[in-house]
Parts: sequence; C-alpha cells; structure tokens
Amino acid sequence: MVAPPSKGSPSGKDERLHPPDRLAALPLPEVLARAERYFQTEMWQESLSCLREAAHRGEDFPALRNATGICLYRLGQHREAQKALLSAIDQDPDGFRAQFYLGLTLQALGVHQEATDRLKQVTIRRPDHVEAFFFLGASLRALSRIPEAIAAYRQAIVLQPDFAAAWHNLALCRLATGNLDAAHTAFRQTIALTPTQADGYTGLGDLNFLQQAYGEAVEQYALALERDPQAIAARYGLGLAQHHDGDYAHGVRSLAKAVAAGCAATPPWGAARVRIETSSACNLRCRHCPTGVSYGTVERRTMSMDLFLTVVEQLSQVPNLAECVLYLGGEPLLNRHLEEMIRTLRAGTGVKRIFFNTNGMLLTEERCLKLADCGVDTIEISIDGRSAEENNAIRVGADYRQVAHNIRLLHRLAPKIQLAIANTIVKRPGDPGKAVPPTFLREEFADLPIETHYAMEWPGLDRTRSAMAQGTEELMPPQRFCDKPFTEMAIRANGDVVPCCYDLASENVMGNIEETPLSTIWHNHAYQRLRDLIVNNNEKRLPALCRKCIVYTGATPVCAGSSAG
Repeated sequence: MVAPPSKGSPSGKDERLHPPDRLAALPLPEVLARAERYFQTEMWQESLSCLREAAHRGEDFPALRNATGICLYRLGQHREAQKALLSAIDQDPDGFRAQFYLGLTLQALGVHQEATDRLKQVTIRRPDHVEAFFFLGASLRALSRIPEAIAAYRQAIVLQPDFAAAWHNLALCRLATGNLDAAHTAFRQTIALTPTQADGYTGLGDLNFLQQAYGEAVEQYALALERDPQAIAARYGLGLAQHHDGDYAHGVRSLAKAVAAGCAATPPWGAARVRIETSSACNLRCRHCPTGVSYGTVERRTMSMDLFLTVVEQLSQVPNLAECVLYLGGEPLLNRHLEEMIRTLRAGTGVKRIFFNTNGMLLTEERCLKLADCGVDTIEISIDGRSAEENNAIRVGADYRQVAHNIRLLHRLAPKIQLAIANTIVKRPGDPGKAVPPTFLREEFADLPIETHYAMEWPGLDRTRSAMAQGTEELMPPQRFCDKPFTEMAIRANGDVVPCCYDLASENVMGNIEETPLSTIWHNHAYQRLRDLIVNNNEKRLPALCRKCIVYTGATPVCAGSSAG
C-alpha cells in the first residue's frame, strides 16, 4: 500500500460481501488484500476497517500506518490522521507520501506554517511532485506569503501546464499583489482549460469589479452563472456589480438570491474597504460632526498598538482588501503610533491604498517628516464653510490660517503623498444642485484637488446642539438599499466592529475583534440578518440607524440655524 490512491472500480466480485464486523473470520493475507483493493478504489471506510483489523492482529509497518493516516484524512478525521501519519514517519523518515499527506492534514487543521514545512520537504525530495507544489501554494497563501505562493503555483504549472486549478490560484495571487495584467492572463488560461466551469469567469468578474469596470464584471459573472447556476460567489459579485453599474433593481434581486442561497452567511469576499478608527478622540468640536456635537456620549480613546497588531494580523487573511481608511470619528494624528501603524499595515496585508482624514491642526514639521516615508497614499484635510471665518465658526477650535500653513508644510516635506481638501458647506437658496468649491479655497489651493459637498442630515443629528435646521429639498433619492454590509466594515478604537462609518455611537456592534476573529464576525448571524433585511427591503425591522441613514432613505441637506455663521 505504498502506491498513491487512484480512481478505479472494483474488479471481480463485490468487495463488500464480508462486512467489517466479519473481518475477524478472514485470514490475515485476505484482510490485507482487501485493504489494498478498497484503498485503490477509494473506499476509504472499508479500507480503514481492514487496516484496523490487521493492526489489531499485531501487524505494524510503515505502509500500514501510512495508509491508515490517508484513509483517516480522506474521511475528514484529521486529528487521528495526524497521529497515524506522524507514527508512520517515525518508523520511516524517508516516506515522502506520509510527509505529503501530513502536510495536507495540517492544512485541513489550519496549521499552515507546519503544513508549509512538511510540503517543502516533499518538494525538495521529490521536485517532480506536482500536487506538493500546488498545496504548498495554498498554505503559503493562507500565511499571506503571496510571492512564495506564486512561485509554488508556477512550478506546479511548469510540471503540469494543463493544471487548471494551479492557473486559477495563480491568478488569485496575482490579483492580491495588484498585478492585474498577469491576473487577467491566468484567469484566461483557466477558462481555456476549463471552459465549462465557472471559476475562471468569476475570477475575471472579480478583476473587472476591482478595476471599477462594472459592466464588464456583470458580463463575466453572467457567463459564470450560465455554467453553474449555483455559483454563489458569481451571484454575489453579480449583484454588487449590477448595483455599482446603476442597475439597482437587478442588483438587489441578484443579492437577494445569493442571500437566500446562504451567501450572506459565507460571503465569497471579505470586506474590500475597512475603516480602522485609530482615534475616537478629537481636538476639535465641529458643530456639523456627530463626534463634535455628541463628544461625551462615547468613550474617547486612541487605539493601542497591541490592538492594531491584532487588526493587521486578521486583515492579512482578508481577500481583495483594496482600501484601509485610518479614520472614523476622531482625529488620527492624536495617535502617536499612527505612522508605525501605517508601516505595519502596508507590510502585513495586501492592501492597495491607505489614507486618512485630518483637521490639519496637528501637522507639525516633525509630524510631516514622519508621515513622508510611512507609506500612506492619501491624506484629506477638512476645511469647511465658504470663508476662513465660517470655517473657524463651524470647526470649533480650528484656525484656518494655521491649517493652511500646515498643508503647505506637509506638501513641501512629503511630496509623494497625495493631498486633497475636503470641504463641506451649508446649502443656501439659489445654490446649484452640485456644490462648487468656494473662492477662498480655489485661490489658496489652486494646485490641490478640492472636494466640496453640501452638509447632509446624518443619523442621530441633534439640530439644537449643532445649530442646524433641516432642508426642504432632496438631493439624493432614496435607494432603499445599501451595499456597505456587503463590501466594507469599520473597526472602532476599542475593537468593536460596526457596519459602516455612520455608526459613530456603536449602535450596531457586530462583534469585537479582541473576542472574535474578524472573518467570523463578517460571517456571523448579525451580519447575515442585516444583509437579509436590506436585500428584502424590510425597513420596519432594519436597525434605527439604517432607517435614518441618507444612503438608504435619501439625502436631505441641512441649513444654517441662527448661529451657524
């Protein structure tokens, strides 16, 4: 029983004429012969029964222990398989097949570092072992060692050019590294080798989605579903792509089908966008910000480095992580570890883009120099109102002239960082439908992008404390749908996970990352229920935060009260 298991059919008489409980009546040579025949025809339980009978009679040699371990692995009894295979290796350290299956067993148990070590031993001793390279790639992917995984999959393809699964996993690795051209080539090769299967088309759909080519993504997901109507990942991607492509009705229906099929419990993607609240504390008390007007309603803190390391470790397992925003409700620069956090996040995950928002008041020369080489891609600086005076009235505690000086300092000392001005103004009668950047900012920052938006109602707005009044016109019609529970999540400074950036009071806590792994939270019942309520438009049962949110109910501008400036 040293030959690898291979598919086949029993020859001659029915091999199960003698059930396991009658094996004791058979001579030992017949028991071993039956074990071999069952093994070769992948009748794992029957083979295991014969092997155990032989062991009961005192037979003990490496091939028997090895075959026992393989049968246990095939039957999903991984702990027992591990013991049997380790025992076989103790008897015969040169038995590469036991090493190979021990690697697979450890992989099934989630012990990927040990699995990698075992599978590497197999590839060194058997450099022609295609499957060892393939499964080595899988464990390296699980460890986020993507370049090494790419090398393993490429070697498997060199040994077997028509290995479609290796091409597909290579494409996923290329996607994770941002090498979209190479990912496209590998997905196309997957399709060429398996044109009747859905995986390659789903992969191309994912690739197009990440490139925001939503129409092309819809086409690829549809092709995947033609080949496999039960391809949940394709159904899930189709719904999101249709929604982003403006086809809200079909998008919601596709997602509803995916949720009904159980997709909400196990989404094929993790969150593509994750907000990490490095600080829930703030040095300002802005009158149009939930943090500013309700500062005492939430415990204010900066995220500890230990907690952030836990976040990074778990984000390293999130597929298709495109963007991390190190901001939620407070001022990120209040966290003295911010630059170290950014470096750690860049090195420890496959994130494509890192950025944060700041009020700009804490941008000293020393801080600008630290930010310059930490790995952040974009920093948005908030300046509000239509004049410097109005900014200072709205952003209580801010000094426009100081902020403008700090922006120039950052621009000079950190030229590689993309800077942008985020500007919010209160809508007035006669203003155009789309907000226009005010003159004072266009003149001061002609060389920087300026994004101006009208101030909107937000969930939990206290108009009395913020000196804001409700507007009368509607700027965004109700969507009755929100894709945030399907595409992003937010991690608060204390480790609480909430669905989106609007939950600044932790009303809808999905779990805490210090108590539950992020992947488990993403798949848990609370998230499943929220997704189900959204796709079925069950407004009455939605959380109060969602029922009041501008994304779901439509956007209404706020107007200045008597003291808004």
